[in-house]
Amino acid sequence: MLDDEFPEEVRRLKPRKVRFSRDVERFLGSAPSYQMDDKCPPEPALRPEPGSQNSICCAACGQTEYLSRAYCRCGHYLHGQIEDEYLAWERDLRGKHEIIARDADRKLKPLRWLPLVAMPFILGPLLVAIFSTTLSLTTFLWWIPGFAIVGGAALADKFLARHKAESAAFLENADFETFLLARKV
Repeated sequence: MLDDEFPEEVRRLKPRKVRFSRDVERFLGSAPSYQMDDKCPPEPALRPEPGSQNSICCAACGQTEYLSRAYCRCGHYLHGQIEDEYLAWERDLRGKHEIIARDADRKLKPLRWLPLVAMPFILGPLLVAIFSTTLSLTTFLWWIPGFAIVGGAALADKFLARHKAESAAFLENADFETFLLARKV
């Protein structure tokens, strides 16, 4: 039907060649084409350097991928893998804190009895000072060992509980960003 409507001359027409100026044609001729040569191998897919802080090793294929990718190129879900690593890190962190706390409590238990040892040196002279009509220097000299024992016990308690307090503070402030900074790749 279409052959009948157009004359024979129209069917023989060749499309006109569109010409640009010579500068434009030279520019277009020098521009790189988007067709790939068969001789050049395709560029490998860009992957991060293994061991960098911005990379994660896929558990399925073993290739490194960027942390920002949700899925590996093999199809494995990377966000779930990194969340599993974070939960394991947090569980390990809590376990270490429990060990430190238990060890500190074991070391601090004998120190808690030292203020009881100091009580005779503090309460005895205090009772003498209250019920005596005259205060003597020996009454005040008896307080020195009592306060020294209590002060030494407090300093030792503070020194031994330091690691426990540092661990508790780190555990309290630990979040996903801290995990990303602390994780070993």
